[in-house]
Amino acid sequence: MTTQQQIIQKLEEIPKDELLRNMGYRNLNAGYKTLNNFINTESIYSWLKRGSFDMKYNSESFLMALLKAINLSTPFIEKEIQQSQKRLESLSNIKATSIFIDTHFKRKGESIFALGMMEELRRISIGKEMLVFKSKTEILEEIGKIIREHYTKSEGKIKLWGEIYMYVYHHNDGNTYTFNPEGILLKEPQEIVESKAELRIGNQIIN
Repeated sequence: MTTQQQIIQKLEEIPKDELLRNMGYRNLNAGYKTLNNFINTESIYSWLKRGSFDMKYNSESFLMALLKAINLSTPFIEKEIQQSQKRLESLSNIKATSIFIDTHFKRKGESIFALGMMEELRRISIGKEMLVFKSKTEILEEIGKIIREHYTKSEGKIKLWGEIYMYVYHHNDGNTYTFNPEGILLKEPQEIVESKAELRIGNQIIN
């Protein structure tokens, strides 16, 4: 049974009005809203990641107050909270990464507006969660899988941009790694010039 399940099971035994008052809520509606949000969250980690604030507690302080109010504390629960906090701390220090999809595109009269609107199709954002607590070798293996899946799903082409030739992964240490469409890291990749179509209103980029 997960920590979340243990807490929810314990909550079934306690009158909610009494619980929220013991937690210091004067506005029970706000307390109920936060409590329901907590109950509907899939895990302790997901709850702490929300970083919500209801004018009484943030996510972490709400959890601690709730555990105290229902008198629930075990080494397992404490360990899960510590691991979640450690993961969130690591996540906050990670820079976002992405993959550029090279199609050897050369403009042949396409409008800047159309190119700007379709720019996102040739870039794959990599979620920070995929990078947490992983070595660069493990991350590059995951990138290879993402590339293979993308190439298969796209059938080797991107609308407007054309046929896919290579993928360039930008790691958060500033280095780039080139993969072929089979997701294989190239040891001696050819130089790829990355361009970016941007839509602007005045000096403001809107895509």
